[in-house]
Amino acid sequence: MISLKNALNETGEHLDYIFKDLDIIKAFELLDGAKQKTNVLSHHKEELSMGVQEQLKEFSTLDGFAGVGLFTPAGESLAMLTADAKLNFNEIGVLANNVLMNAQKASLDMGTGKGEQVHIQAEHAQILVRSLNEGTDPLKSQPGKAHIHLVLVLNDESSLGMAKLRIKKVIPLLAVDFRL
Repeated sequence: MISLKNALNETGEHLDYIFKDLDIIKAFELLDGAKQKTNVLSHHKEELSMGVQEQLKEFSTLDGFAGVGLFTPAGESLAMLTADAKLNFNEIGVLANNVLMNAQKASLDMGTGKGEQVHIQAEHAQILVRSLNEGTDPLKSQPGKAHIHLVLVLNDESSLGMAKLRIKKVIPLLAVDFRL
């Protein structure tokens, strides 16, 4: 018999699986339960987004704030907050995320340990990229463990020290919402 967990994808959209050794009534009961579970997950996702956005707003008070975002290790956007609508923060975030991943691998290859943060000092911006991985392998995500990357862009360096302190404070709070 196939388990309900294996029968559904994460969003609960695919409910058309064949349930072996079950009669029609049992199958409908399972499908109804899955739909209820999907509604609960959707509701939790809305709450999660609001909580994450509140945490990201803490960065907006930094001098020179341009934007902040959370990304998966694969570069997928989880949440963003920008001060400039013209800023293509998704592209900046993905590229900065790639720099972090390369730096993490390089720090391990050099034998210097787990690299958690990268600072890109560019002509027009200061970009801080921080990884939080609760798992034991710094390059892989593990079930039940948060693995997120935070990208912060500042237009000047005047609040760089405060930005690093804020990242250190906020990223563990954000991790609570992203445990797999």
